[in-house]
Amino acid sequence: MHQEDLYKLSLLEQQAGQIQEQVALVIKKMQELDLLALSLNKIDKSKEKRILASIGEGIYIDTDLRDKDLLVNVGKNIFVHKNIGETRKLIEKQNKLLDELKKKMESDIEKISKELNVLVEKIRNENEQESGEQEKERKKPNQKKNSSKNNV
Repeated sequence: MHQEDLYKLSLLEQQAGQIQEQVALVIKKMQELDLLALSLNKIDKSKEKRILASIGEGIYIDTDLRDKDLLVNVGKNIFVHKNIGETRKLIEKQNKLLDELKKKMESDIEKISKELNVLVEKIRNENEQESGEQEKERKKPNQKKNSSKNNV
């Protein structure tokens, strides 16, 4: 029974760790979306006609801002023209979905944690019970020796 419980304990710990890693990725994505929303707000409020636009991996280009019409990837590499307001709403929707996903994963971690606690307690009780039985077994030969000495 111990081996089964220890194996299950190991699996649950692994599962919790994997979910925790996924939560970290979701949080990172949410932070990126928040940063994007801030950038859109700056562009929307700015009167400047020149901006530094990221083209990836920390590389920027100084460019003219002709209008505030954006080309947005809506999935499967399908791009649609959207204004800043529409894009902000899309970002808010994505952030809300990610937040719901994060809460679900955190709830899953909590359930696994409770299951782990129950399993650890079960293993601890079984170990204590086995230790008690082993102690009784060790005392039995001593009791026989003591009783045979008393008979002499």
